[in-house]
Amino acid sequence: PNLLPIPEDRGYNLDRREKRTRFVRSVAVLISMLAVTIPLSVFLGTTKKVPPEAISPPNESTPSPTRAPIAREEFESALSSATDQSTFAIPTSSQSLALDWLMKKDPEELGPSSENLFQRYILMVMFFAAGGSLGFEQESWLAGGRECDWEFVECLGGDVIEIKAAKKRWDGTLPSEIGLLSNLKILDLTENEMFGNIPKSFFKLTLLEHFRMSGNKFNGTISEQIGKLTNLENLEVYGNDFSGIPPFALSLLTNMATLDFGYNRLEGRILDYLTKMVHLERLILQGNEKLRGSIPNEFDALTNLERLSLHVNEFSGSIPPVLGKLTQLTTLDLRNNALSSSIPTDIGNLDRLWQLLLQENELTGTIPTEIGRMKKLDIIHLADNNLNGTIPTFIGQLSRLEQLILYDNALTGTIPTQLGNLPHLRDLLLQRNDLVGPEPKGLCKLRTHFTLKNFVADCLELDCDCCSCSL
Repeated sequence: PNLLPIPEDRGYNLDRREKRTRFVRSVAVLISMLAVTIPLSVFLGTTKKVPPEAISPPNESTPSPTRAPIAREEFESALSSATDQSTFAIPTSSQSLALDWLMKKDPEELGPSSENLFQRYILMVMFFAAGGSLGFEQESWLAGGRECDWEFVECLGGDVIEIKAAKKRWDGTLPSEIGLLSNLKILDLTENEMFGNIPKSFFKLTLLEHFRMSGNKFNGTISEQIGKLTNLENLEVYGNDFSGIPPFALSLLTNMATLDFGYNRLEGRILDYLTKMVHLERLILQGNEKLRGSIPNEFDALTNLERLSLHVNEFSGSIPPVLGKLTQLTTLDLRNNALSSSIPTDIGNLDRLWQLLLQENELTGTIPTEIGRMKKLDIIHLADNNLNGTIPTFIGQLSRLEQLILYDNALTGTIPTQLGNLPHLRDLLLQRNDLVGPEPKGLCKLRTHFTLKNFVADCLELDCDCCSCSL
């Protein structure tokens, strides 16, 4: 008989397929794990473990090897030609502080025989002598690196040739060690708070060309050894408290271009010793109060002179006509002295002059008409003298003139109408003279247009509608 086929059990067949699929997947995963684990275990088994203490923390560099300790005495011995060793025994001295820094804190770790130990030490002595970190960029001076890369230090061939430390709030003295920077050419200490004397060792700097120390509190007498600095071109000590300098030593400085001793306490005769400074461009002796003597005729050799400022002293005698040969002059400032006689007509040759300041002297005579040739004049100040005569009409041709100050003289006549043609005139002070007549209408126009700020005259003698009356 024909047998009927047995019906297929679908549930049974599905369960068997699922089990087979799961088995295959498990085997594949196991093979993959073995493929990774076996090589890794071999690598780990053959690699040396790094001890935890050898691993540096993040962002922390491994310290560099330190220098073997060197006895302090070795450094002191190496620096003995710069500093007396007894000074190192004073813990607070700038020399001792500089040595401590070199030995303990300087990242360069120099030794007693290091080539640049000397100049690095001298600079650090200056650092501590000038008040420590005041005004210094610590990242350049205290954080290592070659001293030639420090702020305001310039070198040539590894030698310091310039120290430009103007307005750095230095507050201290100039150490004697500076005299050992034998290649130094420029030292600029302008406008600090430094004080004391200039050490004699400083005058060993025979290559020095520019020494600027204006606006400090240095004092005392400058040594005659300054005459050794024959390469000096600029000596600027304005606004200190120096009481003297040997004039004959100055006469040796024939390369000088700027000599500025303004506002110190110098006394005596000095001008006669400056006549050989044929390269001189600026001579400033103002404000010393007790410098005296006359202006020598030999000043005619100073043909490069651009500024002559002698005011607030006791210079006497006449203004020598030879000053008319100094045709490079832009400022002639002789005010507040005891100069007498008349203003020389040769002064009209100074066609580059823009300031003529002769007030508060004992000058007599008339105002030279030759002043009308000085086309660049901005200021004419002749007040408080004994000048007479009239105001020259040629002054009205000085188109750049801003100030005409003639009060306290014995001038006569009328105010020249030509003064009304001066477009830049700002100050016109004519009081306490003997001027008469009406004021020029042109001056009133300048007053109306606010160009002429100050116009002062004697109202009782003048018919003056737009001037201010003097008291």
